[in-house]
Amino acid sequence: MPRLLLLLALLLLALLPCSAVSAAEPPSAIDHTMYKLATEMNDAPAQYFIGRKYYLGSNTAENKAEAARWLEMAAAKGHTKAAYYLGIMHLYGDGIQKNAVVAQKFLTLAANTNYADAQYELGNLYFFGHNGSKDIEQALRWYESAARERHANAQFQLGKILYGGIGVKEDRTLGKKWLELASENGIAKAREILNTTPSTTGGSDTGGNDNALLYMVNTAALENATPISTESALKQEILMAENGIVDAQYALGIRFLTGNGVDKNPHKAAEWIRKAAEQEHAGAQYRLGIMYRDGVGVPPSEDNAIKWLRLASNRGISKAQRDLNALQRNQLLARKNELTSNPAVTDPEAQFALGLMYIDGKGVDKDTGAALQWFLKAAQQDHLEAQFRLGEMYQGGIGVEPDLKSAKLWYSRAAGKGLEQASKALEGILRTEEQRFLNKELQSLKNSPIYPYLLNAIQGHASAKYEVGIMYIKGEHAPQDIQEGIRWLQNAAINGHTLAQLELGKIYMNGAQSVEQDYLIAFKWLEKAAQRGNSDAQYHLGNMYHSGLGITKSNDKAVNWFNLAARQGHKDARDFLVGCKNC
Repeated sequence: MPRLLLLLALLLLALLPCSAVSAAEPPSAIDHTMYKLATEMNDAPAQYFIGRKYYLGSNTAENKAEAARWLEMAAAKGHTKAAYYLGIMHLYGDGIQKNAVVAQKFLTLAANTNYADAQYELGNLYFFGHNGSKDIEQALRWYESAARERHANAQFQLGKILYGGIGVKEDRTLGKKWLELASENGIAKAREILNTTPSTTGGSDTGGNDNALLYMVNTAALENATPISTESALKQEILMAENGIVDAQYALGIRFLTGNGVDKNPHKAAEWIRKAAEQEHAGAQYRLGIMYRDGVGVPPSEDNAIKWLRLASNRGISKAQRDLNALQRNQLLARKNELTSNPAVTDPEAQFALGLMYIDGKGVDKDTGAALQWFLKAAQQDHLEAQFRLGEMYQGGIGVEPDLKSAKLWYSRAAGKGLEQASKALEGILRTEEQRFLNKELQSLKNSPIYPYLLNAIQGHASAKYEVGIMYIKGEHAPQDIQEGIRWLQNAAINGHTLAQLELGKIYMNGAQSVEQDYLIAFKWLEKAAQRGNSDAQYHLGNMYHSGLGITKSNDKAVNWFNLAARQGHKDARDFLVGCKNC
């Protein structure tokens, strides 16, 4: 009977129009197991999986229209993330026709399942009036729903609106609470707003503070600043810049640089762009580096140009890395004799410079082996770009045998210190490994207890990735495989899963079968979990500071973390504080 039902189902599928389910075989890169589940079993998670592959161009040609078709099938069956991504595609016209009404429908479907990303985007839709009219009350409702799910950007938006009285009655107490939570969750602009004077963020019941809204709400870089239409608007912009609103400082600098609404003045431009750069505005850091390189508004200085371009590059500005490399190569040629004649170079910048010379063959014979050694020396002194270069070399087998384990190690160290390009490279490796695993193992595990977790994990659910990781590490429902377990835990941890971050920290702190002890990586993951309020991570972090494990010993910081853990009832943290004579 089941076989007969399956044959009937397949017959019905064959008769369906193409808009429902395609009868053609997928590109060879798409996992055939998932394709069969999507077509033969009409399985929503599998349909979502295929839709996302087409959307991302993951091991297949990018095809947004085909992505939308598969996502619609999954969303029609109530798949939350499929509905969310369809909403985003319709909202921004990403590969399909822009339609805010349709976007609202799909985002609402996802938001009603308590999916924080959808709740946040729905808040944006109502706040900015993408659907034709603003609705502050609805915006606040959805922002608050996402904020209570610890969505940092939603906490920021909600706090900002309440604290500044933007379109609503001002509530500084509640606004401050949400801004502080956003700040704790990594939103630097939240602290900027809290540090401004009341007059710069105040509003009214009618939401008349539109110029403040421009800088407090729009978090995009203001490379193309909007024209100043009135003298009062310019005065308002200057007032906000003088009171430390970083985006206003940067926008004002760009105006003076380009003569947009004001008389062109490169010196004033440099002054305002520097203020924004010093507040860690990545676009301002890049612009200031270029101004130093070209001598615009400031005396030309290659050293200052390299300083600001490096800061911008570390914050993910790709063009900053390109311009930085060009400048460094010029300096290398000038220092060729000095560097190559001293085999005992100890300065990490000089070591990195030598690595660049040898890998590019600039001024010396190209020698990837020598480049690797110089990068290694610099990387061991925590030079982020050297760590990233080592990751590239190990990943690509440049001057060394390909070694993904070492590549992930160096990418992870650089990513842990905030190097955005290292984070992207690490995520790329993890995605590739995940696809390789799926292609080889998913079918064989179809009847295993781990199979449903794997299906959820490949949809991007961080909690499922964590569960899969633990199962592999413990050998439960699957053969024990520590490295495979760590890979899944890393994937969950990168997506903000606190328990995955804690587990990785413990693994690297203690070492495990086939895993070397590494206090630096352990500290990175434990710190992330501790900052998200995990008491076990706070306790372990306290121990690391107390004992100086991989970090500078600090009794004050140790006590601070032990106190945080103890307030949540952590017994070992309490016992430490009771027995600590110098606390």
